[in-house]
Amino acid sequence: MHKEQPHSVTTVDYKRIDDNKCFVEVKGYDAILGSEFKGVIKFLNGEPFGDIIHPLNSSLSPDCRVFVTTYLITKYNEGEYN
Repeated sequence: MHKEQPHSVTTVDYKRIDDNKCFVEVKGYDAILGSEFKGVIKFLNGEPFGDIIHPLNSSLSPDCRVFVTTYLITKYNEGEYN
């Protein structure tokens, strides 16, 4: 029996510019589309921005976009990108 691979996302690198700005490079797998992805997200005052998570610009499935956004916000709030 074939088991489907779930969504995945990993932080590749990050660079904190100052207290209010941070760039995060991620890569992962969109299980619905069956494809790998990579992208850069900018945190500005704690809010993530970037085409990969933008509802209108993202090439990810809606489910994976929410998965990636949740991952990023969780890691940011846990201090992973300090």
